[in-house]
Amino acid sequence: ETLAARNRLLGSDHPDTLTTKRWLGWTYYAEGYVRKAEQTLAETYQSTLQIFEQSQAEALECMFFHGCALLACGRYSEAEETLTRALELSSKTLNPTNPLKAFPSALLGRLYSRQGRYVEAEKLLSSALKISREAWGEHNGGTFHNVAALAENYARQCQAATAENLLLDSVQIGRNDKESHSEVEVQTLPYPAFFYLWQRRYGDAEDSVNKAHSASLAAYGTEHPITFLNTIV
Repeated sequence: ETLAARNRLLGSDHPDTLTTKRWLGWTYYAEGYVRKAEQTLAETYQSTLQIFEQSQAEALECMFFHGCALLACGRYSEAEETLTRALELSSKTLNPTNPLKAFPSALLGRLYSRQGRYVEAEKLLSSALKISREAWGEHNGGTFHNVAALAENYARQCQAATAENLLLDSVQIGRNDKESHSEVEVQTLPYPAFFYLWQRRYGDAEDSVNKAHSASLAAYGTEHPITFLNTIV
């Protein structure tokens, strides 16, 4: 409805309209409609280039999103081309500590990991994790995702102990922050839980899930969507 209203009032090529369409594409991605997301983001990116330089933040963000959708669709060669270009542009135009730089590094690292290019993946994922920790700290969804991606890269190489230690260290660092311990555990403990499930360590997985569920009850209450998600994990 918002996109339709902005198309009608502002026009399809207005920056605000394109921002709405970009986030609509990302919403499709988050809901699992990856092909619909890719199509929407591809259209938005081409329209964005009509009014913004490729190196400007608006175009870069759209490029990141589109690369992520291509990766989810399994279109690896296109995703690699898009994300490599995004990484090159962000390295040239963004401040070294700008958290936006973590996105193409993390996505390209995940792509390389899936292709078995583990050394290249580790370099990119470690860089993304360093940037996100410096920008946001440990208690942040972006940081947690980068920790999990790096741990997954180790696990793919049968380095299970290294992966597990990385995940548990992140949980402990989060607990040592000044933030609410419950909120930290809600966001971090599902990662070890999925790792333990992958290893068929069902008792450890159940323990992590139960702790995450108890933490979500303390932090958000029974009716919050996060509590529900921690119930079904």
